[in-house]
Amino acid sequence: MVRTIAWMCVFPTLYFALVNLEDQRFLLASINILNSLSSATVLVLLHYRRFESAKAVLLGFNFIFFLAGAILFKNGAEYFLISILVASMMLYDQRKVHIFFGAMVAVSMVAIFILGERVNITEPLPKARVLVNMISSIGFIILVTNSFLQIIKNNLLKIQKQKRALKESNQEKEKVFSIIAHDVKSPLASLENLVLALKHHIFNQEKSIEFISDIHAHILKQNQILDDLLKWGSSNVKGATGEKTKVCLLPVVNDTINNFQEQIKRKSLHVSWEISPEDSVVADMEHIRIIIRNILSNAIKFSFFGGKIKLSVKVEGTRTYISIIDHGIGISMKDLSTLFKSVQRNSLGTADERGSGIGLLLIKDLIERNHGTVEVQSKPAEGTVLRVGFPNVPQIGKT
Repeated sequence: MVRTIAWMCVFPTLYFALVNLEDQRFLLASINILNSLSSATVLVLLHYRRFESAKAVLLGFNFIFFLAGAILFKNGAEYFLISILVASMMLYDQRKVHIFFGAMVAVSMVAIFILGERVNITEPLPKARVLVNMISSIGFIILVTNSFLQIIKNNLLKIQKQKRALKESNQEKEKVFSIIAHDVKSPLASLENLVLALKHHIFNQEKSIEFISDIHAHILKQNQILDDLLKWGSSNVKGATGEKTKVCLLPVVNDTINNFQEQIKRKSLHVSWEISPEDSVVADMEHIRIIIRNILSNAIKFSFFGGKIKLSVKVEGTRTYISIIDHGIGISMKDLSTLFKSVQRNSLGTADERGSGIGLLLIKDLIERNHGTVEVQSKPAEGTVLRVGFPNVPQIGKT
């Protein structure tokens, strides 16, 4: 608003300075020029973000110049003093400032009334000029008031938008907490029962070894879910951005597949990959690990027993795309439309594996943070192709 008022003062005062010079009213022209310069100074102060100084200069110098014009030339500038009072009430929220400017305007009106008849430095301006000033002051008040109301309206719209976003965020968090309560707490309760059974020697040695293996798999899965939750939470902290470096994809894929060997063997899956040692992207190393781990985990979860999973890398233009193809239960068109938009309903895998429901939200967030893209193609009972792309590593000597 300060900038708007300053621009509204610069050009009119320059125009009247030229008019007064032509009429040989040099003192009034000087006041107009000083008034215009003070408004220009306000714009400079705003450029350097000195907002309080800008407001003080705008109101203080304009008050002085309008008061001088009203007393010396009887040009109706006292109506602009009322405009300054209105502007001060909009620019400051301190009651002391409002009282100060109100008192100054009242004293100035009395001074203009008393001194206006006694001070005769020059002939008063024509009544037409006085009328122009009166109308201009009214127009100024209308414009400033409407600008202020527009600012209030825009702020209210922003508040409403933030309120809606906060409401959606809270709803999403409630879903996440319900997932934590069900998909983390319930398996832990099952693990507790298994451990108690082992403690009381309910199973024979062969059965105990099998259940210990199950416990180990459960613990690995719960660690992954908790890790996902922690990473998702930390990734949403303001300003939390990972360091973008060159990430070689082959070692990340090898490590990820090795970590899932037990689940792969349990389902008799055949996992293959077409990735060369040179394939790399520009991204955060930890984010890439989480993304590939979650996608591969879903591929294993929803693959049929004895099925195939294939990972491949392809460079297209300025991006490198990682594709993970599984032959499993697939995704319906209805579920595809909401896949990355909200916490997914908990669906069981082909071996009744449970998930956290937030894996896809997590990887979508991390993909976007690394300037990546994601595409999904799927048909029920046939499988899914999930394709993520990231910026290529810049090639030296190429543009």
